[in-house]
Amino acid sequence: EDGDTTRRRMIATVLV
Repeated sequence: EDGDTTRRRMIATVLV
């Protein structure tokens, strides 16, 4: 399941 990881990375980038 790498879909959730990709979504979390996208959110993390927006947070940063």
